[in-house]
Amino acid sequence: MNRYILTAMTAMAFLAASAETAEFSFNPNGGAQYSYGSALKERYDVAMRLCNPSLTGASVTKLALPMNVNSGISDMKGWVSSELMVDADKKNVTDMAVADAVLEDGVLTVTFPEPCVVPSWGLYVGFSFDVDNVDTPAMENPVMVSVNSMDSDGFFMHSSRSHLKWMPMAENIQAVLDMTVTLEGDFNPDAAVLSVAEAYGQKGGRAPVKFSVYNSGINEISSVGYSYVLSPSGVTGEGEVTLSDPVPACLGAKASAAFNADVPDTDTPQTIEVTLTKVNGQPNAVAPAMASADLTPVPFVPVNRPLMDEYTGTWCGYCPRGFIALEEMNRRHPDEFIAASFHNGDVMTITSYYPYYVTGFPSATLNRKVEIDPYYGSSASTPMGIDDDWQAMAAEFCPAEINASLAWQDESMQVLVLKSASRFVFDSSDVDYSVSYMIVADGMTAPDKESIPDWMQSNYYSKTEPDMEGIGWEVFCNGPGTVPGIVYNDVVVFTTDYYGYSEAVPDDVVSGETYTHEITVPVADIINIDGNSLVQDNAQLRVIAVLMNADTKEVINCARSGFVSTSGVSRMMADDARVVKVVYHDLTGRRLSAPAAGSIAIRTEVLSDGTIRSVKQAF
Repeated sequence: MNRYILTAMTAMAFLAASAETAEFSFNPNGGAQYSYGSALKERYDVAMRLCNPSLTGASVTKLALPMNVNSGISDMKGWVSSELMVDADKKNVTDMAVADAVLEDGVLTVTFPEPCVVPSWGLYVGFSFDVDNVDTPAMENPVMVSVNSMDSDGFFMHSSRSHLKWMPMAENIQAVLDMTVTLEGDFNPDAAVLSVAEAYGQKGGRAPVKFSVYNSGINEISSVGYSYVLSPSGVTGEGEVTLSDPVPACLGAKASAAFNADVPDTDTPQTIEVTLTKVNGQPNAVAPAMASADLTPVPFVPVNRPLMDEYTGTWCGYCPRGFIALEEMNRRHPDEFIAASFHNGDVMTITSYYPYYVTGFPSATLNRKVEIDPYYGSSASTPMGIDDDWQAMAAEFCPAEINASLAWQDESMQVLVLKSASRFVFDSSDVDYSVSYMIVADGMTAPDKESIPDWMQSNYYSKTEPDMEGIGWEVFCNGPGTVPGIVYNDVVVFTTDYYGYSEAVPDDVVSGETYTHEITVPVADIINIDGNSLVQDNAQLRVIAVLMNADTKEVINCARSGFVSTSGVSRMMADDARVVKVVYHDLTGRRLSAPAAGSIAIRTEVLSDGTIRSVKQAF
């Protein structure tokens, strides 16, 4: 469904004003672009649909579409049509306006002699042109599209060879045309509508309420005033929010914001209705501009810590950007950011089997959901775009929390005890959970002069300008093609099976109950793929505990312990705790009635104090 329809919670009735010029785009916030095409010499027809209620009655005067080429196309037309049509010869047909278009400085533009009025049911705007050759990659993909939106009205295509009928493209390629439409109409200077996200808050406390502001006027929006009411409790409130990223002066442009709402001390689910009362300190020209969402009172609100798995290697010349990203994220979010750096093909490699199948290096995932760049994130070129992705995920409500601790089993400091404690917001019996562990090390570097060549970082950023965001680029931009002396942090030096221990969380979860689990890991098992020890400094080891959906293998939440003490013994189990149950599983997680002689299995003990601990054992 069109997102503008979704956000138009009320009729978009604008107050009378003098005729103004405004712009509309499905990429109003300037999202990342890429080029698209059929790689064929043919005639292109590309279009998008205007059906935003705020545009009704306005007149289309001009279209502009960024292109991937400055020449090589001909017979260029811009047009407006009430519908998308082809004739008996499979050629595009329009019925409202057609005018010659021009290509200058990589932008295809058209100005209509007679403006076309947008009716309430909408219309289509587009361009047609011939691709004269496909001798270069640019000519194979001449049109610029944006990944900032996947609105179903954002991109339609017809062509003389590859698309013989009009096809909706946005959902297929997950992008829209980067076209800008100039309109004239009675637009208000300060006007906005909103949408509100589902919210959760601790009973008797406050709930962060996230909402999106959509520009329905012609001015940039820097602040909004709001009021809210909860039902059935009747709790009310009001305030003003200054937007950290102003909404651009473009119809449909949006920005995210949040405020804290009071939560009644009740288990009764609430509905929060939010009204945008002011825009830029002025009364909102859209009246009333309201939206509502569910607000759920909960016993506690877990801190959401998305797990970033990074995939890198010292042989990889582009991997310094992943190194910079991890260092910068740790600096920006020292308490909440958790990273696990998996090395490939170097002395820090512990396995060739990773928790996510990645297609290249450097690479990364957040909560093991989708592959992204460790520096640019899901964007194509935004410096430290990974921070935007991580913060967006961290802002989501998380239904469970987990804590982690790491200690020595005894004074000999030969065995580590890894422990987790999980707690859930809601009762659950229909989701299978598991907990896995990774030991990570900081301060990893060449231990002696002889080993320096094995630890040198390949560097394709040598002799480039250190103008990218993030501390530390100078080391690589001003350095040689291979850089010695790099100190690596967050390096995964040991991991349990990625599927985790299903015994760590019972089948029937009770809200607020804490479920503990522990395993032991001999220091002798912390080795690289060649069997060499990866323990350079006992004091720089930590454990990451990962709470997972055992079916989907996606991460729900995670936690990282402090550094292990250089002395001391684990006090994880109460002195009077006793083993009350023992179960065995093979290394794939299947339960065994009894381990076979000569096999290796996982022995899991349930203790009288509720602790669950597992250890790998030979039989």
